[in-house]
Amino acid sequence: MITQVEIENFQSHRHTIVSLVDGVNVVIGPSDAGKSAVFRAINWVRSNRPLGDAFRSNWGGDTKVTVTTSDGHTIQRIRTDRDNMYVLDNELILKAFGTEPPEEVFTLLQLDSFNVQTQDDGPFLLSLSPGEAAQLLNRAASIDGIDVVIGNLKKEHGAITKAIQFNTAQLEKYENDTKQYSNLPMLTKEVDLLEYMDQMYVELGANVTKLEGYIDDYRIIQKNLWKYRHISKADVILGSANEKVSQSKTLEQAVVAQYHFIQQYSSTAEALRCLPNMSKADKHINTAEQGLNMAKALKQAMVSENELVQHMVDVSEDIEDIEERIKALEIQYHDIAPDVCPVCGGPMNKEIE
Repeated sequence: MITQVEIENFQSHRHTIVSLVDGVNVVIGPSDAGKSAVFRAINWVRSNRPLGDAFRSNWGGDTKVTVTTSDGHTIQRIRTDRDNMYVLDNELILKAFGTEPPEEVFTLLQLDSFNVQTQDDGPFLLSLSPGEAAQLLNRAASIDGIDVVIGNLKKEHGAITKAIQFNTAQLEKYENDTKQYSNLPMLTKEVDLLEYMDQMYVELGANVTKLEGYIDDYRIIQKNLWKYRHISKADVILGSANEKVSQSKTLEQAVVAQYHFIQQYSSTAEALRCLPNMSKADKHINTAEQGLNMAKALKQAMVSENELVQHMVDVSEDIEDIEERIKALEIQYHDIAPDVCPVCGGPMNKEIE
């Protein structure tokens, strides 16, 4: 409850103090005496109305309205050339509050618009509509929260109804849109089959690449084997060479024995020339010398034949080396070539032609 109102430089009031009592307070006086200004000053503190500064006195000075309550609180509403503020209990300064008063002011005053009535207002409650009167009585009885709750529930119900209608329409749209995907399970199976075929294609490509490598290795081996295609003829030549080697060794032994004989015969012939009747021995010596010359020639032929035989022996060793290399190449070919063709799945022919 307000016990005192102090008004400074507000409309026609330079400095006025109004004391109030318990119950109903009535302000009376002649016209233009400032009665309504008292109510405007209280309303300025309660609701921050009127706005602007037209209510400030013409003679200047700071405008201030101080309201004192029965529980000892003071609320000051101050407007100067620089400041616009509330001061509560001479301690708390409130600024930048917008067009509505701060919540702290309403908490301390506990005043509403129906608590103050001016001479221009209509009869209390009688000038209001039934709805407005009901709201005013609900506020007076502190049950206006029910109206707020009911109003909020109606708003929520309307919002929920609109949301249901919107979601129902969206659901129908989605159902119509999903009809075009009715064959999705079949498409999923086809996609799985295509993925499997793609994987098989990749694996088949890898096998083809590996087989191409095998084919390249096979061609290299075939090319190397082609170099030794006459190896069977070499075996025949080697056998004939071995036979000639044996014959040459036997002939060499005979020539060596004959040569030693001729050497002994030559020594004997030289000794016989010193003896009488040498003329008869000359024929035998000449014959022996001819035989010696033939033996030398035969020996020279044997040397050439031995060289040929040695060459054939070297060729035989080369042939053996070639056979070993062929065997190694055949083993390598069998290791590289797979048993089953990775392309057609048939058995591989590993025979080398």
